[in-house]
Amino acid sequence: MLFKLPRLPGLAVLAILGTIFASCAPWNATKGQSLLSFSSESPRSLKLVLSRDGFSVFGTWEEASLARYGLVEGNSKDDGSLKLTFYAAATAAPVGNFSGRYLGGEKAFEGDLSLGSSESVKLRFDQGQKLGLRQASLQALSRKGLPAKEEPGHFWFVALEPSSPGAFRAMYRKAFQEGRSLARSMAAARDGVIADFGAAAESDPDAAKAWVYDARQFPSYVGESLLVLGLRVGVVSGGRVLEQSLRYSVLDTRQARRLGPQDFLVEGWEAKLPELLAQSAREELGLAEGSSLSQLGLTLDLPVPSPDFFVYSQGLGFHYPPGALAPDGAGDFFILLPFDRLGSLVKPGVLEAYRLGGGTKG
Repeated sequence: MLFKLPRLPGLAVLAILGTIFASCAPWNATKGQSLLSFSSESPRSLKLVLSRDGFSVFGTWEEASLARYGLVEGNSKDDGSLKLTFYAAATAAPVGNFSGRYLGGEKAFEGDLSLGSSESVKLRFDQGQKLGLRQASLQALSRKGLPAKEEPGHFWFVALEPSSPGAFRAMYRKAFQEGRSLARSMAAARDGVIADFGAAAESDPDAAKAWVYDARQFPSYVGESLLVLGLRVGVVSGGRVLEQSLRYSVLDTRQARRLGPQDFLVEGWEAKLPELLAQSAREELGLAEGSSLSQLGLTLDLPVPSPDFFVYSQGLGFHYPPGALAPDGAGDFFILLPFDRLGSLVKPGVLEAYRLGGGTKG
């Protein structure tokens, strides 16, 4: 059950979220939420899918002309101002930032973007992009197991559920929410997390001081019969970030099933991907062709495909948790394989079926 929230121990948080816990606590959030897709008017074909819950903004960015993809996080304020930070191969090292403001509510936003180059940009709400997702948020405070003088623990969960088609929503609930509705699934997660922290506080009060549990689902890609969702879960307790996790699920909304690399690639892809992954990693890290990845600290010169796979509009991607391929200090690590690099490894007709990489149905 990919999106069932984990129980202690083993809770996690993305490395890029450390500053959010310190400076933007969820219990002080402004009201309201949104889940919107924006596209730029500039030739660089920039697209963002942003989930906003109060002040907190999280999502993904793509630059189709360069086949680039990454995570984006930031915050908004009641005056409409918006700040975003962009990440690509390694979440410990931002690759860009945006500072500006929303226009007309959230019909557009404009400001200064530094992402490869610096420029003023305007991104408009993409009215042609129908996400088909319901977003909900649940926050709770708890002093269970803690002395009255201690700050309460904070539970925060931003979750998604498909609104259509009906058969797909039913499959999703059964597979990822134990058959529950979104509200009941979130409430069960809240009760379980509070109970776990309460038990931990009773046995070791110092370990459960000032705990924050932050879980968020986000749409990584929404396309023709294709939905890619991400889940990141985070915990801060006793003044420490405990662990970090991020995982994806690629879903076919028409056939109501989960997809893997084998649904996009021809037989034998496992043996051919390591060299392609190494090539992409070198390019993203600015290394010369044929140079050693291990010299930069990666554990393998020929990376093996990670079990955490995702799809974006221009290719496939593989996510590696901290320490799995790159050093812990690099944070979460991503390698992208654009479809034009995969070439004949891509199954005939699959790009047209899902309208990926510019493919259209014949």
